[in-house]
Amino acid sequence: MHLLSITHDGTSQTGKMTMSVIAAVAEFERDLLIERTQAGLARARSDGKAFGRPRTLNQLQTLAVQQRLASGTSIASLPKALGTSRQTAMRCSAQMTSYTRGWPRRQQHSMD
Repeated sequence: MHLLSITHDGTSQTGKMTMSVIAAVAEFERDLLIERTQAGLARARSDGKAFGRPRTLNQLQTLAVQQRLASGTSIASLPKALGTSRQTAMRCSAQMTSYTRGWPRRQQHSMD
């Protein structure tokens, strides 16, 4: 909301009241915006909408990466073969349940 013709006089009672009313309307509008956003997100979730950035590799490609890693292929050679990044290959290797190449698995620590 833009108010162009109101002069701000915070010293008088009228000026204080005017600014209080404007602040209350702005807060009300903000709350409505948040409510509409939350309702839209809830509806999108119920419709099965996928959020976030799309994955680089699909499940079949991820399985292929994991099979190559299990057979001894180096992580450095996978990005060129699959047209993806080294980090994506590392992420696929972290998803493996039986990764036996000798690298220690990082454990997730909770912040409880």
